Amino acid sequence: MSFYLPRDADYQWVKRLRRGDERLDPVFDTFVARFRDRFGVTPLAVKVDALAIPRSTGHRPRLLVVLERKEQHDAFHTGEFDTPDRDKHDAVKRIFVESMADVDLHARFALPGGAAGPIGPDGIFGYFRDFETVAKLDAHAQVQGAELDDFVAALDLGDRFWCTNRFAGPPIVFVHTRAQAEALATPAVARRWADLYWPYVKAHDEFDYLRRDEITVPVDSRQSFEEGYEANWYYYFK
Repeated sequence: MSFYLPRDADYQWVKRLRRGDERLDPVFDTFVARFRDRFGVTPLAVKVDALAIPRSTGHRPRLLVVLERKEQHDAFHTGEFDTPDRDKHDAVKRIFVESMADVDLHARFALPGGAAGPIGPDGIFGYFRDFETVAKLDAHAQVQGAELDDFVAALDLGDRFWCTNRFAGPPIVFVHTRAQAEALATPAVARRWADLYWPYVKAHDEFDYLRRDEITVPVDSRQSFEEGYEANWYYYFK
């Protein structure tokens, strides 16, 4: 499962669920209800599959729970590195197994090789994602073409402008020299650029998640790109 960028299939699936264009498989209804009763928040999506174990022929059942907002996701983790809150994660897996008591979990997880024996909470790899984080990236990714051209024109950089590029989030504005980039790296310029960019990205904020105060349009230079990254976008965004 991949749930990091707007192009990822799992994100696009959850986006359809969030819009109401699709319905989550009813087999998960009891789990969703019990999850909501226990934690006070309703999952947007639940998905299961079999995780191949590295350097092994075995597989482990995997459970993905997608919550809507980042703060909901963070409530199931501790620290800045999204370390799982083990008590909560274990509770979620127990609720899942109990809710699916009448379901053939081997078939549901699509475990290969005719695996047998009960699947308990400890045998499941459970993890969380939040929809909000990728939906924000989705809004940024849709600012392109004529809209991006109009934004660049409004910057009024003249011959200093080289290009824009992005991996995720707002575009990075590249001028030609490091000195030009340093001269533009001021709070006043940052505010102006964010103000100019805001209406374009907000127009694509389908679920109203973005806030103006979180918008930053970075500046960099062709000189830094060529000298520090061998003029290679892969190295730059790695």
